[in-house]
Amino acid sequence: MVDLSRSQMKKSSKVLKSCKRIEDIDTESIEYQNAVIWRGKHLAPLFEVFRMVNEAVASIEGIVVTMRLKRMKSILSKLLREDKEYDISTMEDIGGCRVICEDIESMRRCFDCVKSAFGKEIKVRDYVTKPKGSGYRCVHIIVKHQWEDRNYHFEIQIRTRLQHIWATGIENIGVLYGEDFKSPGSNANREHYIDPIMMCLSSIFALEERSAVIDGYTTDYRELCQRLNKSLENAQAHGFDLIKDLQAGAEGFTLLPSNFGKDPYILLLCVDSQNQVGKFIDFGQDSLEQALDKYGQIEVAYTGTKYEGTNHSEQGSWDNAVLVAASDFSDISKIYPNYTISTQELLQKLNEYSSHK
Repeated sequence: MVDLSRSQMKKSSKVLKSCKRIEDIDTESIEYQNAVIWRGKHLAPLFEVFRMVNEAVASIEGIVVTMRLKRMKSILSKLLREDKEYDISTMEDIGGCRVICEDIESMRRCFDCVKSAFGKEIKVRDYVTKPKGSGYRCVHIIVKHQWEDRNYHFEIQIRTRLQHIWATGIENIGVLYGEDFKSPGSNANREHYIDPIMMCLSSIFALEERSAVIDGYTTDYRELCQRLNKSLENAQAHGFDLIKDLQAGAEGFTLLPSNFGKDPYILLLCVDSQNQVGKFIDFGQDSLEQALDKYGQIEVAYTGTKYEGTNHSEQGSWDNAVLVAASDFSDISKIYPNYTISTQELLQKLNEYSSHK
């Protein structure tokens, strides 16, 4: 892989940022290619951090750990945000691990274990003690890890199962309606119809976990459920019948068959939203470069590609993909339900709370 200095990446970031929109960025430009190379350099050290996190939390029952290498679209979206100044050379979440715990108590134990494994040079962002205004709740730990002659920063997210249902839920809803509901301030439909639902849901989850709700929200369970019902009815009146649409979206999705090697699993999770088709492409742990190349190809060539290795007869294109790893294949679907449109847990909770009078 071509060597690339931090200062070179900083200059490339400045050029990319001047484009203002992702659609205006030339994927054949040296600046875009530099960004792809910079991301790729994170993969090998990220895989080592993934192993370290697994070892650190191995004694805690019911824990699921995966890793992911950030999509170029997500990197560029973050770079182009107008509310904050970002530079790809200093982004701390290009590579990351996710730890899903059963409850708040095991979450605290995981935090202590990860903190001990990586020493004092960490930064902590606690969105459980003080949730984001959107309803997002999670603990982020930024760790520094030396690989060869360079220091890399990675983000380790620690969530409970309920916090994870909420976080992947907002992504699933975006996939369902073909809109970006994840990025802050990105969409008027999200602000008026989806946010009120998800903010109520987040606060109800917080009550179940006996943790902090969003600032300004009641801590009365019955009142929150009533508010959730009103938000669902308002969304439905404006064309967003969320419960019905989530159910239909999950039933219409097809996951194509795949062949898997030995663990740990290194997979490209690919989705064709238009045709409601998904596929896992498996790579061995000794094929990181091959996985990176395929990741880049799928990201750039989203149109006119055939579904490889399947009997699918239609032409289609992957419009979403992410490179991940896990020690057990079943963990992939648990942590990335937004790539298989798996909404059962979210639907169960929405039905439970909306039926509470």
